[in-house]
Amino acid sequence: SMIVGVPREVKVNEARVAVTPAGAHLLRSDGHAVLVERGAGVGSGFSDEEYARAGATLVDAAKEVFARSE
Repeated sequence: SMIVGVPREVKVNEARVAVTPAGAHLLRSDGHAVLVERGAGVGSGFSDEEYARAGATLVDAAKEVFARSE
């Protein structure tokens, strides 16, 4: 299994997110851990609560995502 990290996008005018809550759920179903920076999905219409319900762990900063993910 892997630890998959999803940081919030920092590029100007970029609202997409690398993994949706559905994708996080699929990764969790396959036995992977998913770390999502708080607010990562907001620009794409996904709340932190949706990620939490999908089994992702929410973290406060991108540096934590990068430090803990593979």
